[in-house]
Amino acid sequence: MQGERWVLRVALLCPYALDVPGGVQGQVMGLAREFLEMSIDVCIMAPARGVGKGGTKYVAREQFGKLSTDLNDRNMLRPGIIEIVGRSIPLKANGSIAPVDISPGSWVKGLRSIDRRGYDIVHIHEPFAPGIGYACMLACKLPMVGTFHRAGAGLPYRVLAPIARYGASRIDSLCAVSYEAAQTACVALGKGYLPNGKSTEDGRADRTIKILWNGIDIRRFTGAHSAPYRNDMPDVAIRSSGSAAGSAGVTAGSAGSPAGSSSAISPTSPVIVFAGRHEKRKGLHILLEAFKDISNLPSRPVLWVIGEGPETIGLRSTYGDDSGVVWLGAVDDEELAYRIAVADILCAPSLGGESFGMVPLEAMAASTLIVASDIPGYRAVIGDYGILVPPGNARLLSEGLALALDAVQNGKPPASLEDLSRARRHASEYSMHALALSYVDIYENVASRSRR
Repeated sequence: MQGERWVLRVALLCPYALDVPGGVQGQVMGLAREFLEMSIDVCIMAPARGVGKGGTKYVAREQFGKLSTDLNDRNMLRPGIIEIVGRSIPLKANGSIAPVDISPGSWVKGLRSIDRRGYDIVHIHEPFAPGIGYACMLACKLPMVGTFHRAGAGLPYRVLAPIARYGASRIDSLCAVSYEAAQTACVALGKGYLPNGKSTEDGRADRTIKILWNGIDIRRFTGAHSAPYRNDMPDVAIRSSGSAAGSAGVTAGSAGSPAGSSSAISPTSPVIVFAGRHEKRKGLHILLEAFKDISNLPSRPVLWVIGEGPETIGLRSTYGDDSGVVWLGAVDDEELAYRIAVADILCAPSLGGESFGMVPLEAMAASTLIVASDIPGYRAVIGDYGILVPPGNARLLSEGLALALDAVQNGKPPASLEDLSRARRHASEYSMHALALSYVDIYENVASRSRR
């Protein structure tokens, strides 16, 4: 884009390692792509596992494996687009493992880099997570925007409340991906920050948090059905255009074997897909228990398990003898979208701690039926477009899956699910492009106030 005039110069700060898959990392990357297409000068600053201790350096292509291909296709490995700030270590947080940088030295070096490059806006994602965001909240003199992603506060939120309130007072505009995420932030900030739509006398927005959303790449999921057949995915056959649900054409790999190995599973078996990190709060163990109750139905369903995590070995040891379960491991973004699109049902059995239903929304964009836990973060985005069941109850989850399977086999979904095209239109309201435009409005507001 040499020679073009940049509209804004934005630094996107991510506290989590970019070479580790995660929801916040995906949001930061997605926003950066949209900003580049808008000719906005953007730089992502984040830690990574595969770099030396401390310091800052620009990312090298080989550090990001499959991720680098996507970045290179979208011109995101140009010098200055991604800057690695510090080396991450795994810390337990909110029932998960957070890959964060806890070195104040690298935070300070990152802050100096921000000052040196002269940005118009610094956008801090997850301001209360350890990282360069802390240094910015305390010492950065540039206009700042903050976005909270997490749902479910722990002891650190209460212990660090005084520091959090001071830091947040220096951020010009506060946002959250959901009301649940705003509530979590307010454990540290105080109830006065909860969204209420008030304004101050001078016309400026007050300190309340603005609710936006997590953006999804609508095009990647709406177009996944028509993708060419993947020779490296022999366990999938493309669903014919316009065919009834249930004809996904599966020749699944046996449990514990690579996808594509021979199996007696029927080619017309309906497919349930799970996509997420294998940790307790994601509820995969509940789904596997529920699947035992439905695996002997006449339809002989198949369960694709996508992802990896600390519970993978234990879960495969316990449930690995079920020939209907196909363990796919980690897959790239293209394959993830394809499998969600050709599956008949997406199951999201999380127990809690989800601020936003990202994967269910992606399934809605692909016109895939959803069975999910009835938790606030999911309920807010799924609404009437899926089957919601109480979290942590394998029996009720199996009943919900059986209802969805019946709909798939008979082509007569429950009344609320009759028109999946409505679900797709609903999901399109959460597009990454629309989210980027909303943030640009906020950036311009904040930048114009700072120039007064």
